Amino acid sequence: MKSIYINDFVSNGINVNSAHVYKLKQDFREHLAPIPDSPDNGLFDDLVGQSKLVKELKQIIRKIAVVNSPVLIVGETGTGKELIARSLHKLSGTSGPFVAMNCGGIAPSLIQSELFGYEKGAFTGALCRKKGFIEAAQNGTLFFDEIGELPLDQQSNLLRFLQEGSIQRVGSVDNIRINTRIIAATNVDLEKAIKTGTFRADLFYRLNVLEIKMPTLRERTEDIQILANHFLNRYSIEFNKKIDGFSLECLHHMKEYNWPGNIRELMNRIKRAAILCDTSLLTTDNLGIPHSTMVSKPHSLKSARDIAEKQAIESTLYQCDKNITQTSKYLGISRAMLYRLIKKHELNF
Repeated sequence: MKSIYINDFVSNGINVNSAHVYKLKQDFREHLAPIPDSPDNGLFDDLVGQSKLVKELKQIIRKIAVVNSPVLIVGETGTGKELIARSLHKLSGTSGPFVAMNCGGIAPSLIQSELFGYEKGAFTGALCRKKGFIEAAQNGTLFFDEIGELPLDQQSNLLRFLQEGSIQRVGSVDNIRINTRIIAATNVDLEKAIKTGTFRADLFYRLNVLEIKMPTLRERTEDIQILANHFLNRYSIEFNKKIDGFSLECLHHMKEYNWPGNIRELMNRIKRAAILCDTSLLTTDNLGIPHSTMVSKPHSLKSARDIAEKQAIESTLYQCDKNITQTSKYLGISRAMLYRLIKKHELNF
């Protein structure tokens, strides 16, 4: 269940207390029951957002999930590449598990045995037979995170598996047929890595059958408030904290900030703030957004009211899955008035 948040009624110490906004605050605090989640029947529970880019991403996932071809997910750190890989696995209908391997997190000397497994006695310390990542993903999905970090010698071994569909455990001569879908992700430009000789061109073309490009958070700023509320709801429950939402100033600066760490950075800043905050509204200082990145813009009372009005409508529309009747009821306005306000604020609806 999601809670409705009172996010937007404090800005730079100005209390926005017009009769209309005051009524919105009272409705939020006293009259709204939680609204049940119903995003895509649970298929995209973690893919939060209402922007055009997110909608297009969901459409792409639906189309390619059932196609048993390799997928390459490219994008900056923190954009949610593994989340997309898990969504593809969930929608694929395969009976096997989702297995993730961090190519940059395993010592080069151990990658072959971790990838292909080994037989008992294959080397010192091999006290029993062990399946590797590839074999463990039989009939499921194998996700290579940061594939660009895979050493060149292991790239050739992986390419051979992709071509032949079979592996040999270290210390064995027996071929094991493997049926698994390969999904790889990277935050580096693999085509540039090919030119510098750190990534094999033939492996790139074998992996890059279907490509998904992840949008950065700064490209989908209309999702920032939705994501922020999502994470605040999660951590308020996890840490048993009563936090109503974010100050208007905080929301403004979140949208102005560049977010070099993307969604992961937003999530971690909100988690830290939820743990340490002792107030009912999170502020810019709670999130620790660097002041050098912020643009200070004074608001007139009318501007503050307009911003509060827009974001209250935006938040409620999201919570109501854009149901106009339900949204207008919660906001205490007519459907016709709601349509006029949507047009006035140029909301993506």
